[in-house]
Amino acid sequence: MKKTLSLILFSTSLIINAQRSIEPYPKQGIEMLTKQLKEKLSIPYSYYENEGFTMQINVDSLSNVKLTSLDPYAPLFYKELKKFVENTEWVAGKNNELENTQTVLIPVKLDKGKIANMEKAYPKEGLNAFYESFVKYIFTTYYRSFKHSSYKIIFEVDEKGKINISDIKPADGAFKFEVTRFLERKTELWTPAKIDGKPVKSTFALPIKFQ
Repeated sequence: MKKTLSLILFSTSLIINAQRSIEPYPKQGIEMLTKQLKEKLSIPYSYYENEGFTMQINVDSLSNVKLTSLDPYAPLFYKELKKFVENTEWVAGKNNELENTQTVLIPVKLDKGKIANMEKAYPKEGLNAFYESFVKYIFTTYYRSFKHSSYKIIFEVDEKGKINISDIKPADGAFKFEVTRFLERKTELWTPAKIDGKPVKSTFALPIKFQ
């Protein structure tokens, strides 16, 4: 009898404690939030490769929302995601029936299989013409002052066809300056990559070698 009573009291205590702490949640529900996120945002294809990402959201006692981290982190997508998240409505979390500030982690799952059908980004003038004009431009600069004989330029083509340099390997300030000048002339002259017919951000690598 005592064991049964103790078990009942212990179970009741667990229920009460569970009720004292309630995590914050979006008014439309987590499932609808992630669905709208996928529909409205241009998610980089790299996240499809990773099969998703995790966002950390802080909700204070007044239901003010703030995106505090993104894993894996991508600076341009973070800005877009931050704007989306901070314009959603949430219910504040509670502890002992009082609203308080809490942080929640929300995983967003993506279908990796969609990459197979992705339409890759490409320059509107054609890849060969783009590369030829790039090489022609570089060889009109003071290319002999560059530190290395070969480079790989990694840049992102966003959903509007705009180019943003992500990295240049190996690093060389003079070379990066000339590449930036060239690509600024080509901005928004690319057709973005597409997944399910929707423009998405993608990464493009451009190698060049000096003889």
